[in-house]
Amino acid sequence: MTRSTPSIFLSLCGALAAFSCGQSSDSSEESAHWNPGLSLEAIDSESGNVVHGRSEYLTLWHGVDPSLLRVRAGQILGDDRSSLLAATPTRMQVSLASSPKPRRFRSAVRRLGPRPDVPTSFEVFWQTQDEEPRSLFQLTLAPLTTQLSEPWHEVEFDLPQQEGSLVLVCRDPRPIGARAPVTEVAWQSPLVYSPIPDAERRPDVLLVTIDTLRSDALAHAPALSALLAKGQLWPQAVAPSNWTLPSYASLFTGLPADQHLAGRGPFSAHATGVPENRQLSAVDASLITLADRFREAGYATGMIHQNPMLESWTGLNRGFERYVRASDRSEDALELAEGFWAHNEGRPRFLVLHLMAPHLPYRFGPTPDPLESLPLASFFGADHSPEQRASFFALEPAQKETVRARYYAEVEQLDRSLGPWLEEQLQAAEGQLILGFHSDHGEELWDAGSFEHGHSFEDSVIRVPIGLVAPGRVEAAVFADTVPAEALAANLLDLAAIPHDLRFRLQEPPETFRSQMPLYRSALQGREFQHETSMLLRFDPQQGSGGNGAAISDRKRRMLAELGYLAGQEMKPPVAAGQDKRD
Repeated sequence: MTRSTPSIFLSLCGALAAFSCGQSSDSSEESAHWNPGLSLEAIDSESGNVVHGRSEYLTLWHGVDPSLLRVRAGQILGDDRSSLLAATPTRMQVSLASSPKPRRFRSAVRRLGPRPDVPTSFEVFWQTQDEEPRSLFQLTLAPLTTQLSEPWHEVEFDLPQQEGSLVLVCRDPRPIGARAPVTEVAWQSPLVYSPIPDAERRPDVLLVTIDTLRSDALAHAPALSALLAKGQLWPQAVAPSNWTLPSYASLFTGLPADQHLAGRGPFSAHATGVPENRQLSAVDASLITLADRFREAGYATGMIHQNPMLESWTGLNRGFERYVRASDRSEDALELAEGFWAHNEGRPRFLVLHLMAPHLPYRFGPTPDPLESLPLASFFGADHSPEQRASFFALEPAQKETVRARYYAEVEQLDRSLGPWLEEQLQAAEGQLILGFHSDHGEELWDAGSFEHGHSFEDSVIRVPIGLVAPGRVEAAVFADTVPAEALAANLLDLAAIPHDLRFRLQEPPETFRSQMPLYRSALQGREFQHETSMLLRFDPQQGSGGNGAAISDRKRRMLAELGYLAGQEMKPPVAAGQDKRD
């Protein structure tokens, strides 16, 4: 990632100035009060219905167990974007005020099912009162012969500086009188942008979050440890839960795990040890997310993640212009991060980079792997008691040591790629990058007699390292305080000078907070922390997240089953039908 000449990005609504947004086109507040996306109130949809929504491209490899593939899967498994959803034929028009600076238009387009048997054309015109409409961009997509999900096609070009109107058109060319089904299409929320002076631009923010990184893992990550030593580090922070979904929902909302609704439902009343289809729920749709706040402040917002528990059905994609599921190779995620950074040069950028390693399955370290002989998929998909879990993972001492070595080998491997990469980004940013470092939960390696996470609230599972590195903004320090990991969100907003109403910061944690809401049947519901002491909370099988459940497609259920979040399901080939725009 390199930093280029700064610029301010305006939505088409923001660029309307006095016409519909009540702002002057040269207002100094435009970057601070930026309204992303093409506002429905600002456009004149002369034909066709247009709605705000999201559209997701799912690749051939999405939902397929990588171990079943004979070829290497692609970098991207899913590409979800904030969009305008329409259908052919549609004509949208929006007026733009004159601009004293050069400006460009940016979007992307794709078709949704059912698959068209004729070409589909996308075209953008420029129209003024004194001239005939002039075509600035034209793309024709050929008929689709397969039923696979269609990828995004990037759209970007220069715009005139004078006052005029943009006209966005999508149509299926047909002979006059021909009748055929319409084609559903998506325009990634269009942007108009132009340069501004360097001093007026907010700093970039990169939030790196590592899945399943326990607090002592930094001892096996010398490069990351050296980097974090340049900033503020809380090596004994407390994760809001012992598994992924509620922990990230807390990070993105600043709320404890029993208030944002994301998580699982109550536990079944049947006997333990049998398969359980757990009801999983998305984050409360009424809540403002961390990405919402950065986007409203004018940031390009993106997330690259590698965990099916962070898929778009969770609602954690809200506020992100682009939300990408990458393959489980760390190198692929880093390369996609480079692409997002380069594609959004000239804007302040907020990128969340989630890396799956060192989550199971462990791929590095000594062999043979003792876990390979265990039926992990069926076990994780069942509702087991803590005693049954401990018995299942009752390996010989030497086998346990091998598994521990493989976990730390995952950390070491990640450190070799991520540490130097982050150092390079900080150097290239020349003091204009804020780096947040985070882990969603840890991993028990028989510290208390059992293994993995989601079941226990021992320190090995809920103690995680949290850090901030921002040269010129943050002085180096290590804090032994017990703090809630989700408080990192407020610190990032403060450093970026973005107003917010989050109450707690890492330096000013609440007097009482919890790690709570287990994924698996547990002896505990959580732990409550007060100052440097903690109290154990009795397990309540009837207590769930409070959500009403989330609509999860078959593809995504297969991925969740691979990691034990849902009951094990028979693996099937990729679905042939086109994917719905909500999936």
